Amino acid sequence: MNKPFPELDGELRQPSLLRRLAAMVYDGLLVVAIWMCTGFVAVGLNGGESVSGPLFQSALFLITFGFFAYFWIRLGQTLGMQAWQLRVQTIDNRHINLKQALLRFMMAIVSFACGGLGFLWMLFSPSKATWHDSFSETQIVLLPKSRSHKTQLQKPLPPRETAAFNSEINPFLSYPARRNNQLPINPQIRIGINAAQNGAMLYSVLTGASRSCANLNITPTTTPDITR
Repeated sequence: MNKPFPELDGELRQPSLLRRLAAMVYDGLLVVAIWMCTGFVAVGLNGGESVSGPLFQSALFLITFGFFAYFWIRLGQTLGMQAWQLRVQTIDNRHINLKQALLRFMMAIVSFACGGLGFLWMLFSPSKATWHDSFSETQIVLLPKSRSHKTQLQKPLPPRETAAFNSEINPFLSYPARRNNQLPINPQIRIGINAAQNGAMLYSVLTGASRSCANLNITPTTTPDITR
């Protein structure tokens, strides 16, 4: 039985055709790079001579299928799909198996061979499914944006942790300010305020030092001219 995907915080939607094509272009560049590396290895093994023929083409075909099948089955996402937040899965939100990956891969070739008609079919399908989606009983979904990072930034810190953070970031801040937790809770805003306070303090120190030197009337001494 296929392994189910973990539940996500948000609704899974059907991606647009442009988003799917963008992920395909990304994966296409990776496949070309894999073909080039395979060609370099084959030329090296062939004594520096060019390699062609059905055996080499069959090797490229198997390597390409292995690339897509590995990511589809194991992660549900190729590298291009990860960049565009897409995932391939079964209708009931599970990982696809090897049979479905093979059917999807072979039918995708047919969709390309027909001038892309298999991909354009999703514009007329009620479920927005392409030929290879329907034939392999799989679907492409758009993953919701992760809110963990945003929630972490907006989550207030406990008073003790906030005071310790203020003490580490700004050692010039007075203890009552750290104790009363007067700084904003957002760490990024807190760092900016602390930097401004430190800059103002450094400016006041330098200004005081310059005034002290001016009050002492310190003038540079003249050096004798030894060329005379």
